Amino acid sequence: SKGVLEGLADADIILQASDNITIQPTVNLNFTTSPGGSLTFTADLDGDGVGSFEMQVTDQLNTGGRDLIISAADISVGQLITGESRIGNTAYAAGDITLTASTGSVSTTNLVAYSEATLNSANTGGEVTITAAQDISIGNILTNSFVGNNNAANAGSVVLTATSGNITMGRIDAFSQAADNNAGNGGDVFLTAPNGQISVEEIRTFALAQNNNNADDAGNVTLSAGGNITVQYINAEADEDGGIISIATNQQFNAIGAFNALSGDLASVSSAGRDDDGSVTLRTGNNSFQIGGLPNNGTVGGIVAGVGNVLLPTQTLIEDVTQGNLQITLGASPVTPPPSVSVDDAVNNGDAMDNSGGAVFAAPQTTPTESSELSAVIVDGAQQTDTVKQLAALENNFSAQFADQLGLSGDYDVPLAFSLEQMQRVLKTAEAQLQIRPSLV
Repeated sequence: SKGVLEGLADADIILQASDNITIQPTVNLNFTTSPGGSLTFTADLDGDGVGSFEMQVTDQLNTGGRDLIISAADISVGQLITGESRIGNTAYAAGDITLTASTGSVSTTNLVAYSEATLNSANTGGEVTITAAQDISIGNILTNSFVGNNNAANAGSVVLTATSGNITMGRIDAFSQAADNNAGNGGDVFLTAPNGQISVEEIRTFALAQNNNNADDAGNVTLSAGGNITVQYINAEADEDGGIISIATNQQFNAIGAFNALSGDLASVSSAGRDDDGSVTLRTGNNSFQIGGLPNNGTVGGIVAGVGNVLLPTQTLIEDVTQGNLQITLGASPVTPPPSVSVDDAVNNGDAMDNSGGAVFAAPQTTPTESSELSAVIVDGAQQTDTVKQLAALENNFSAQFADQLGLSGDYDVPLAFSLEQMQRVLKTAEAQLQIRPSLV
């Protein structure tokens, strides 16, 4: 029951079910502030893809600083709280939030993992990690550390991965801020939707102490999507080092808001730092990029990678730009091909496979040898040139080296050449069997 659960002070709490876990409507779980263990809910324990975790979106679950882990095929919850905003001094450290939907989506309102104090001494923000096979839909994510006077700590990181769906949400506050003196590091933000879109409001990973400028580094921001990416703005500025901002999309990137940057400019994206600037790297699938106005693949405000290193409105880029630590690449894809695997690695490690399921081998290194001038003597279609003979011999040499590396035996010689009639027969047979029209290269 609710009372029994909330009364477990210091123990790890684990609730499991092979099917669904449902918190009844109007039931708000509020655990006492405790240095105790974590709170774990696991639905679909048998892994058959049937089993959701559900609570009303108007209800809340407050862990009192504990870590919260929810795993299910599908997750739909209200507000989740692992931190506090304290009136006075010394807020406790927030717990982490981890949500995993193995076959479905994650839907929630706000995720509150901040540590805030109106006077002095906030603690660290919690980390938020969400993984979903389908969509991720959230209100705001708050992992910041904030004090009204002195001594904020580090913010928590935010990592969202929607494998086959979209990420749609409000703002991300992963900053560290002191209204007077001394702040920590901003939290890193990673949003990935390889087969979908990303839509988020403000992303704030700054680290600022407004009185003595004694804060640490901003958090990094990495956004990657197969579809469009839309934000209000990205603020990764800091008293020390600005954050590293990396944005990659196969389609459009649009920043439809702006803020006052450390450079004094109205910016939609900034990595400026008082001590050292971060970088801004943007890759977009479109062949032009607009800065200023109402963007169609572009930003309302400027892009700032440091004082004096800015791209300001109004301009349209039609070529790639590299300007110090600011880089914009047009018509680019974020997809990175898998690394190749050498023959030695394939032999030593067993199955070295590429994404298509085939082994990836690096060709053995050979030393080219000089040859005399080749003369072609063609009598009819069945006879060969000296060039073809030498190329075929080289191919046999490659095949033998692969066979030796893999410990294989057998005859790997290839025919020196096919006649025109033989090639035609091979192509016709392949077309009949594969239902495609092949060609020779």
